Amino acid sequence: MREKLLGNREYHSITDFRDGLLNLSDEAKVYIASENQSSISRLSDAVIVDSFAKKIEVDLYIRFNKPTIKTKVFTDLNKALCWIESIKLEKIEMV
Repeated sequence: MREKLLGNREYHSITDFRDGLLNLSDEAKVYIASENQSSISRLSDAVIVDSFAKKIEVDLYIRFNKPTIKTKVFTDLNKALCWIESIKLEKIEMV
């Protein structure tokens, strides 16, 4: 689906877990964190949650699975968007 929408363009991912449960298998967590076909063009993962428990769960995922791309958890969409913009600016400054 990603390839149909974006082709091979780079993108920043925002996953919104505010209205759902975080229930990923250990295998899914390892796959998401590892370098794979989808992580080649994905520059970052911002995860939005609405509770302290979900925030802890995502923070533990980040700590133990060590994603190959920048990954951070937020409770506010605007803060996630600001973080993504800061990553974009870092990339521009490096060029």
